[in-house]
Amino acid sequence: MNWIEIQIITASAGVDALCAMLTDLGIKGFSIADPADFQEFLQNKEGKWDYIDQDLLGMAQGDTTVTVYLPDNAQGAEQLVALRAMLAQIHARDDAQLFGTLELTLKNVREEDWANNWKQYFKPFTVGERLLIKPSWEMCENPWNRAVLEIDPASSFGTG
Repeated sequence: MNWIEIQIITASAGVDALCAMLTDLGIKGFSIADPADFQEFLQNKEGKWDYIDQDLLGMAQGDTTVTVYLPDNAQGAEQLVALRAMLAQIHARDDAQLFGTLELTLKNVREEDWANNWKQYFKPFTVGERLLIKPSWEMCENPWNRAVLEIDPASSFGTG
Protein backbone atom coordinates (compact mmCIF):
# COMPACT_ATOMS: atom_id res chain seq x y z
CA MET A 1 0.00 0.00 0.00
CA ASN A 2 1.15 3.52 -0.70
CA TRP A 3 0.79 6.39 1.72
CA ILE A 4 0.41 10.16 1.68
CA GLU A 5 2.71 11.95 4.12
CA ILE A 6 1.08 15.17 5.28
CA GLN A 7 3.14 17.73 7.15
CA ILE A 8 1.16 20.47 8.90
CA ILE A 9 3.03 23.62 9.91
CA THR A 10 1.65 24.87 13.21
CA ALA A 11 2.79 26.65 16.38
CA SER A 12 3.93 25.15 19.68
CA ALA A 13 0.85 26.46 21.47
CA GLY A 14 -1.51 24.61 19.11
CA VAL A 15 0.14 21.19 18.92
CA ASP A 16 -1.88 19.42 21.63
CA ALA A 17 -5.23 20.76 20.46
CA LEU A 18 -4.39 19.99 16.83
CA CYS A 19 -3.43 16.41 17.69
CA ALA A 20 -6.71 15.96 19.59
CA MET A 21 -8.64 17.20 16.55
CA LEU A 22 -6.67 14.85 14.28
CA THR A 23 -7.64 11.97 16.56
CA ASP A 24 -11.29 13.02 16.27
CA LEU A 25 -10.92 12.72 12.48
CA GLY A 26 -9.76 9.12 12.89
CA ILE A 27 -6.05 9.84 12.45
CA LYS A 28 -4.46 7.83 15.22
CA GLY A 29 -0.74 8.42 14.77
CA PHE A 30 1.37 11.50 14.24
CA SER A 31 4.91 12.72 14.56
CA ILE A 32 5.62 16.06 16.20
CA ALA A 33 8.72 18.16 15.55
CA ASP A 34 8.78 21.19 17.81
CA PRO A 35 11.85 23.43 18.03
CA ALA A 36 10.68 24.60 21.46
CA ASP A 37 10.99 21.04 22.77
CA PHE A 38 14.49 20.77 21.36
CA GLN A 39 15.50 24.12 22.84
CA GLU A 40 14.23 22.90 26.20
CA PHE A 41 16.33 19.75 25.81
CA LEU A 42 19.43 21.81 25.01
CA GLN A 43 18.93 24.01 28.07
CA ASN A 44 17.98 21.27 30.52
CA LYS A 45 19.89 18.25 29.26
CA GLU A 46 21.00 15.87 31.93
CA GLY A 47 24.07 13.72 31.82
CA LYS A 48 27.22 14.22 29.83
CA TRP A 49 26.67 15.06 26.18
CA ASP A 50 29.94 15.55 24.36
CA TYR A 51 28.39 15.53 20.89
CA ILE A 52 25.04 16.50 19.35
CA ASP A 53 24.64 15.82 15.63
CA GLN A 54 24.41 18.88 13.37
CA ASP A 55 21.15 17.58 11.87
CA LEU A 56 19.62 17.59 15.34
CA LEU A 57 20.84 21.10 16.00
CA GLY A 58 19.01 22.15 12.84
CA MET A 59 15.75 21.15 14.53
CA ALA A 60 16.09 24.15 16.79
CA GLN A 61 15.63 26.48 13.80
CA GLY A 62 12.75 24.88 11.89
CA ASP A 63 8.98 25.15 11.99
CA THR A 64 6.79 23.28 14.42
CA THR A 65 5.22 20.48 12.42
CA VAL A 66 2.80 17.64 12.91
CA THR A 67 3.22 14.84 10.36
CA VAL A 68 0.55 12.24 9.64
CA TYR A 69 0.25 9.39 7.15
CA LEU A 70 -2.95 8.57 5.29
CA PRO A 71 -3.47 5.59 3.01
CA ASP A 72 -3.33 6.49 -0.68
CA ASN A 73 -6.82 5.17 -1.41
CA ALA A 74 -10.45 6.34 -1.28
CA GLN A 75 -10.56 6.33 2.53
CA GLY A 76 -7.36 8.39 2.72
CA ALA A 77 -8.74 10.84 0.14
CA GLU A 78 -11.87 11.31 2.27
CA GLN A 79 -9.75 11.89 5.37
CA LEU A 80 -7.62 14.41 3.49
CA VAL A 81 -10.72 16.37 2.42
CA ALA A 82 -11.96 16.35 6.04
CA LEU A 83 -8.50 17.39 7.27
CA ARG A 84 -8.34 20.34 4.86
CA ALA A 85 -11.83 21.46 5.90
CA MET A 86 -10.96 21.19 9.60
CA LEU A 87 -7.74 23.20 9.13
CA ALA A 88 -9.62 25.89 7.18
CA GLN A 89 -12.14 26.22 10.03
CA ILE A 90 -9.40 26.43 12.65
CA HIS A 91 -7.46 29.00 10.62
CA ALA A 92 -10.59 31.16 10.14
CA ARG A 93 -11.25 31.26 13.91
CA ASP A 94 -7.62 31.56 15.05
CA ASP A 95 -7.39 35.29 15.78
CA ALA A 96 -4.67 34.77 18.39
CA GLN A 97 -2.49 32.76 15.94
CA LEU A 98 -2.25 29.84 18.39
CA PHE A 99 -2.19 27.35 15.51
CA GLY A 100 0.30 29.07 13.21
CA THR A 101 -0.10 28.98 9.44
CA LEU A 102 -1.57 25.46 9.20
CA GLU A 103 0.03 25.06 5.77
CA LEU A 104 0.15 21.55 4.34
CA THR A 105 2.94 19.78 2.51
CA LEU A 106 2.01 16.49 0.85
CA LYS A 107 4.39 13.77 -0.29
CA ASN A 108 3.79 10.27 -1.65
CA VAL A 109 5.52 7.42 0.17
CA ARG A 110 5.71 3.92 -1.27
CA GLU A 111 5.28 1.04 1.18
CA GLU A 112 8.52 -0.62 0.19
CA ASP A 113 10.37 2.57 1.08
CA TRP A 114 10.07 1.76 4.76
CA ALA A 115 9.10 -1.90 4.86
CA ASN A 116 12.24 -3.43 3.35
CA ASN A 117 14.81 -0.76 2.54
CA TRP A 118 16.62 -1.22 5.83
CA LYS A 119 17.75 -4.62 4.60
CA GLN A 120 20.18 -3.06 2.13
CA TYR A 121 22.53 -2.13 4.97
CA PHE A 122 23.04 -5.71 6.20
CA LYS A 123 25.56 -7.65 4.13
CA PRO A 124 27.47 -10.89 4.73
CA PHE A 125 30.76 -10.52 6.60
CA THR A 126 33.51 -12.77 7.86
CA VAL A 127 34.57 -13.23 11.45
CA GLY A 128 37.95 -14.71 12.21
CA GLU A 129 39.18 -17.43 9.89
CA ARG A 130 36.22 -19.84 9.96
CA LEU A 131 32.92 -17.97 10.26
CA LEU A 132 30.68 -16.20 7.73
CA ILE A 133 27.67 -14.31 9.09
CA LYS A 134 24.86 -13.41 6.71
CA PRO A 135 21.20 -12.35 6.79
CA SER A 136 18.72 -14.87 5.36
CA TRP A 137 17.77 -12.72 2.34
CA GLU A 138 21.37 -12.38 1.09
CA MET A 139 22.94 -14.93 -1.23
CA CYS A 140 26.71 -15.18 -1.11
CA GLU A 141 29.44 -17.50 -2.25
CA ASN A 142 31.59 -19.25 0.30
CA PRO A 143 34.79 -20.22 -1.54
CA TRP A 144 36.69 -20.63 1.76
CA ASN A 145 34.17 -23.20 3.01
CA ARG A 146 33.54 -21.23 6.22
CA ALA A 147 30.83 -22.14 8.68
CA VAL A 148 27.81 -20.00 7.80
CA LEU A 149 25.73 -18.44 10.55
CA GLU A 150 22.48 -17.24 9.00
CA ILE A 151 20.88 -14.73 11.31
CA ASP A 152 18.64 -11.75 10.70
CA PRO A 153 18.92 -8.40 12.48
CA ALA A 154 15.65 -7.06 13.90
CA SER A 155 14.93 -8.72 17.24
CA SER A 156 17.86 -11.16 17.08
CA PHE A 157 19.89 -8.91 19.38
CA GLY A 158 17.26 -6.98 21.30
CA THR A 159 16.89 -3.63 19.54
CA GLY A 160 19.92 -4.19 17.31
